[in-house]
Amino acid sequence: MRGIGAVAVILASVVIGVLSVRQSQKHLLNLRELEDALLYLTAELAEKQSPLPELIKTGCIVSSGEAKLFFRDLYERLSRLGDKSFYELWEDAVRQHYAMLAEGERRELLALGRQLGRAALQRQLAACERCTRFLASARESGESLYVRERRMRLALPAAMGGLLLILLL
Repeated sequence: MRGIGAVAVILASVVIGVLSVRQSQKHLLNLRELEDALLYLTAELAEKQSPLPELIKTGCIVSSGEAKLFFRDLYERLSRLGDKSFYELWEDAVRQHYAMLAEGERRELLALGRQLGRAALQRQLAACERCTRFLASARESGESLYVRERRMRLALPAAMGGLLLILLL
């Protein structure tokens, strides 16, 4: 009976480590997808000066993963434009799809939403570029940290489980 309990403790500890690593991987992937989508949309805005609904629809088409869901949701919310400002629609979509972002990353994404559709074209482009640079920098820092901490995130819960096991036996 103690053996089964010991295995359960070790297994639970390892699962905690794996979930921590997966959460970091998902965060980095979300940053990459959002960065790629914003790079494309910035180029689209600069070259074609697309109206906002068309730009958001393009985001639905060219993006992937959570970014695709974000732009699809935002595009569907555009039907409420007038009842709500574009920024409120953007903010709702950011909160729904990017709750896992760090506070600074989310703040920068929200700042982009404040500029889109209401500022002069050059200010919109500058906001897109600033947000993209910020997200790229956050992703690069996160990737560097992930490489250094991955083993620790797996080993620490397993070691704690082992210590708990020793205490229990």
